[in-house]
Amino acid sequence: DNTQLANDLRRFKWLDDSALSLAAAHPSLGLERAESTAALATLSLALLDHPLLSRNNMLSLLERPAFAPQLAALSDVFAARFDPTSPMDDAAFGAAIDDFDKSVAVGFQAEESRSLLHAMGRCLRHTMRTNAPLA
Repeated sequence: DNTQLANDLRRFKWLDDSALSLAAAHPSLGLERAESTAALATLSLALLDHPLLSRNNMLSLLERPAFAPQLAALSDVFAARFDPTSPMDDAAFGAAIDDFDKSVAVGFQAEESRSLLHAMGRCLRHTMRTNAPLA
């Protein structure tokens, strides 16, 4: 779709390398969802004190195919919560984050994977505002 291509090209100038890496690793995410996912992942590093989760290790972990469904789900919740035309209400948002946390607990065995994804969910839960719809 030409509209999506035009939006992606405008956004491309400001994208972080981690968002581009995630978009390349998970093409189904697209640039916009990869950008929100990368931002939440970077922010979550401030919450974590895990020896295996440096910025580079975090990115290589998130690029694994097993992470694609959770990253897509989290970025969809982000988009729905901050949709300027019809934002997700508080109850639905809380339920969506709880569902995300349950899927992470069931779907991942490695502690660093669960820790990172749970921290990303916590970051989203506590995000009050974003300028993402303006881009």
